[in-house]
Amino acid sequence: METSIIVSIIGLAISTISVSCAIYFSSKNSKAADTKEVERRVAERTETNIKLDNISKNTDDIKQNVTSVQRDLQKHAEKIVEVESSAKQAHHRIDTLESRFNMKNDE
Repeated sequence: METSIIVSIIGLAISTISVSCAIYFSSKNSKAADTKEVERRVAERTETNIKLDNISKNTDDIKQNVTSVQRDLQKHAEKIVEVESSAKQAHHRIDTLESRFNMKNDE
């Protein structure tokens, strides 16, 4: 009977060691898979951040261009006002000359 108990204990010890090894290697493989998953996520996030930085830079460039166009429009508006004023003065002078010419012709 002692032999059967010893055999049972040895079998139990081997089973315990086998289960312990299975749990250890399973955990190790799981950690390796987790590490690969983390690396993949970091790569994706890095790529996303680079794309967002590029979009931000492009947006800043567009804002600068819009500001420049707005300044140009303001300058053009000011020049249009000057041209309209000059045209109004020219029309006034033409009207004056026309009335003088008509007066001379009437005489």
